[in-house]
Amino acid sequence: MNESPLVADQPKIEELGLPDFSPTQMSDGDLKSLDQSGSVQLLYRVLANHNKFSSFSSAMKVVLALGRAQFDASIAMLLRQISDEIFEIQAWSAEDTFFIGQHIAISNLRSQRRFDEKRVFTVDDFAQVTSQPHSKAYNLEEIRACFGASLELSGSERGLLCFFDVRPRPLGITQENRLLLELMAEGIACMTELQKARAQRKTEDLAIFASGSLKSLEEYKQLADLPEGLGISGKVVDVLKKRIGHASLSIDNIAEELNLSKRTLQRRLQQQGISFAELRDKVRFHFAIDILVKQQTSIDRISSTLDFSDRTSFTNAFKRWTGLSPSTFRKVFRDYA
Repeated sequence: MNESPLVADQPKIEELGLPDFSPTQMSDGDLKSLDQSGSVQLLYRVLANHNKFSSFSSAMKVVLALGRAQFDASIAMLLRQISDEIFEIQAWSAEDTFFIGQHIAISNLRSQRRFDEKRVFTVDDFAQVTSQPHSKAYNLEEIRACFGASLELSGSERGLLCFFDVRPRPLGITQENRLLLELMAEGIACMTELQKARAQRKTEDLAIFASGSLKSLEEYKQLADLPEGLGISGKVVDVLKKRIGHASLSIDNIAEELNLSKRTLQRRLQQQGISFAELRDKVRFHFAIDILVKQQTSIDRISSTLDFSDRTSFTNAFKRWTGLSPSTFRKVFRDYA
């Protein structure tokens, strides 16, 4: 049995927190020896810690290697569908070398694959597979069978998790293997969506920097400085500051604490040329910047602390104040610092 490492750049097993393994890298033998519980545990650990891998494809290689060993397949591939018959390799696991971005043509997959309610498919007598350009490392025309699952992705993108075999044998999938296959497909789809979301956020961040509309943190702090108003406006600010994170910031509650009616409070603020909503926004903005930059508090928790009805309301308000979402502001001024 070939005990050589499957992936040269994958993290050590110890780094993934897998106590059942002592080898620095997992071999075919290690993977084949796993029972269903061990396979699911390994799958979970890899998916949950995929950000610790050097790249998306490195994490995928470990998942594909696990499936290839457990399903006794010759080749495992994660494919992105480009057209009805053309697929692009995003990750692979096999004894021979392919490359990411390589195109393969699978001319009879569309007509032969049979989906069930979980979108698992099998294709027997699978002879119409060619590479573009032709792979000298592996004769893809020798492939005789395939099984796998479609990835449930957002938008128009379509993906396939495929396990190929060169032996002319029926591909019966056991109930245990079916469960593992479904979990792999769901996990990979989730990782793919997370990777797309990160790429989109990075693009948005670069656009913000390129536009020149980004201010310095000091400029944002100046915008969020609390007004040092005298009279009723100063009293409202003091009460709002005291209640932040502890009580409602509604005008009714603030008026009650000041022993005023709502209408009287609004009228007296209007006489000073300011509204209650403006004062409350100033206080919320001031505390939002401080929390986002200095604390690890979640956006949902910050929304609640500032007495917004939900995260969306807080995000919309913060974009109105700064032009940035709270998460982007935090990334720029804390995570990028």
